[in-house]
Amino acid sequence: MFSRSYFEECNVLVIDDIASMRSQIVTTLNPLGFRNVWSVKDCDQALRYIGETRFDLILCDYHLGEVTSGQQFLEHVRSHDLIPPSTVFIMITARRAYEDVIRVAECAPDDYLAKPFTGAQLDSRIARLFTKRQRLGQIHDAINKKNWQLAISYCDQIISSRDRYSLDAIKLKGFALLGRQDYAAAETLYRSVLAARSLGWARLGLAKVLKATQQLIAAEAELSTIIAEGAKYAAADRMGAYDELIDMLQNSNREKEALMIAKDALSVSPGTLARARVVTRLAVAEGEMDVAEQTVRKLIENNKYSQVKESTDYLMAADVLTATGQTDEALDTIQNVRESFANPEDAQTLTIAEASVRFAAGQKDIAEKLIQSIPQDAAPYLPANVAAALGRSLYQLGDTEGANTIMRRLVQNNPDDQNVIRAVQTAMSDAGMQEQAKAFVEASINEVAEINDEGVRLAYAGQLDEAIELLTRAADMLPGNMQFISNAALVIALAITKTGMNEDRLATCLRYREILISNQPNNRKIPQIDYLLKEIRENINDAASRRA
Repeated sequence: MFSRSYFEECNVLVIDDIASMRSQIVTTLNPLGFRNVWSVKDCDQALRYIGETRFDLILCDYHLGEVTSGQQFLEHVRSHDLIPPSTVFIMITARRAYEDVIRVAECAPDDYLAKPFTGAQLDSRIARLFTKRQRLGQIHDAINKKNWQLAISYCDQIISSRDRYSLDAIKLKGFALLGRQDYAAAETLYRSVLAARSLGWARLGLAKVLKATQQLIAAEAELSTIIAEGAKYAAADRMGAYDELIDMLQNSNREKEALMIAKDALSVSPGTLARARVVTRLAVAEGEMDVAEQTVRKLIENNKYSQVKESTDYLMAADVLTATGQTDEALDTIQNVRESFANPEDAQTLTIAEASVRFAAGQKDIAEKLIQSIPQDAAPYLPANVAAALGRSLYQLGDTEGANTIMRRLVQNNPDDQNVIRAVQTAMSDAGMQEQAKAFVEASINEVAEINDEGVRLAYAGQLDEAIELLTRAADMLPGNMQFISNAALVIALAITKTGMNEDRLATCLRYREILISNQPNNRKIPQIDYLLKEIRENINDAASRRA
């Protein structure tokens, strides 16, 4: 049962652009037992506090002036993992706008609260949400740590109890089964739920299973049905179906259909920044520059003063405006926003964007100076689309070797990411290398495959030292390539079990494992690595017992 004394230890953040409303909410919270309450007027201040403090509860107004909506703020902090899953997020909105807000709230908060509200209403809402979080807390903690089996075990305990949170536990179990890539069990669970009741999250989960197991026709049918029957389901499920379908169409080389679906999704939920980016990118790829320009202009204009805007949006805008012959406006767009981005990575993104525009405008000398101002070791740390744009500029400036190095690293770090592959091929085509692009990508991927195959061959042949040397060198050179990372960790762990403890190798293995979990928590080699690490720990404990 939830203990109300918990309120005294909670950290609470109140976000509202109206001072009197902030004061009223804080005044309402104090008698409920909350002692640690921060209140801010905008997302900029909120982000600073979130960077310093772990909040248990966030109360955020939906309308935060003309800069950033509460929905955009929630989308930003959730998508960038700025708040833990355990944080309770309540969206506050005017009663007259309540239905409109929840209808399109695909990135849903834990609950909504319509103004005006009483202290008793706020108290009841918070207590209910905290009780639920406490009941499901162990599951959320296990999922956050990617410990899928433990999460499933906790879910089964609640499901067997048949209490009021059983359905929540079933939903979380489905999520954990997908995370563990146990698709057969996940399909059984989702179909059993759907046999009793048509729930959006269960249909979406089933579609994900069908997609993952390459039953693409059936997956497309499920996703299309969720979209067509959207009014029956929560916005998060309907929009999730849009995103899964768009991704599936892109990966099937059906970009024109993907663009059509993406435009429809954007019309349903126009405030979603990520989807506006997808529409712009697909429209450029399909040559629908009018759509690309209209979408990116709206994206930039609507978020001009927003604290959650991203520098890569201005690179995309510069590319679109340049492609449509509007280089002067492209330069103005970049220059007008420079002061809004302080960190080096954002500054480098804008510099690369400006260099691209300068080159298109015939100002090659200025473009070259801008590119030369980018540190030589910056490329591996840039977002993929930014690094691809840097490579494009180097091609245009005649530095083919430097450009090839960047593009090869991009491809070899992300051989299975079709978005990255498309970004590289598009950048090379823009630089006049369309004929070479496909062969370059294929050669880069084949080079990786050959190195990996040789490493695996050496390991199977019992030449573990040679395999470790080859795979760790490749993993350190291409830290984004999870095939190298996983195989290097696995071979190192195997070598330790066979040849004895080596502290340096164990540290390297554990480092690779952390990288793997952070990037691909569902990677099938993780259980194999963990099994060998368990054996290593047991050997260490046995040796210590014998010495004792």
